[in-house]
Amino acid sequence: MENRAEVQKLLTVINAYTKTGQEMLNNFGHIKEYDNYTTHTLIQILERLTYNSISVSLILEQYLKAGNEHYEYSIGLLFRNCSSDIITLLYINYLGADVGLTEEQLEDRIKALLGKEIKRTLNAFDKVVEKDELVQYKKMLVSVYPDFFKLDNKGDLVECYTWDKSLKEEFTTTGMLEKVKKYLSQFLFLKELWKRYSQYEHLGGLTYDLQRNIPFEKKIIEMRFSAFNIIRAMWYVATNINNSQFKKDDHIKKLDSVMQLYHDLYAFK
Repeated sequence: MENRAEVQKLLTVINAYTKTGQEMLNNFGHIKEYDNYTTHTLIQILERLTYNSISVSLILEQYLKAGNEHYEYSIGLLFRNCSSDIITLLYINYLGADVGLTEEQLEDRIKALLGKEIKRTLNAFDKVVEKDELVQYKKMLVSVYPDFFKLDNKGDLVECYTWDKSLKEEFTTTGMLEKVKKYLSQFLFLKELWKRYSQYEHLGGLTYDLQRNIPFEKKIIEMRFSAFNIIRAMWYVATNINNSQFKKDDHIKKLDSVMQLYHDLYAFK
């Protein structure tokens, strides 16, 4: 397999940053309560970036064993999720750094974003989830998001929070991209990768057939760019979390080392 060496380098980078991601998550595993919904959202993003990337590494390891280049389609779906999360992360950073929202105002905006996403998820669950499973899901929502929901005497879910629907367009990925344009230069083709990988989900089988005609060498380069973007995103997570129990400086130092590893492996490329 002529691409074996490049895949192995990519695996080295992914394994390095997922190790740091897990260490950051473990740090929060010892914190009983998160400060707010903003921190909760940042941790969710970190968790998805870390474990989606671990899934990518497992697929790449299988490629090294079997040589099946069509595994890349699954990787595209995973990195698509990561790209969307990175854009949301930059939007949160934009609200604090550029709009200048106070912590309380930022919390309100994050609650609005969560409220919109929860409502969309509920609409889907009512259609596809079995009734007994839906009951458990509703109980979980009340437990995790007590500011948003409560159960009435019949066990039905009652919404306690109304999100500002004037933010509907801003809360789309396209709307967020418009707000965070100044940050995109710090990433490698983030907007383009999000659009490209989104085709995997929206075009389904057609995209799967089209991907077979794209050289695997090009796909590896796209994966490499995605890995860079996730390292940068983890740095943004670390810098935006304000919690006295979070070892911010230690985690940032390790992420700087991972980025240096990336530059060493891909020097002058």
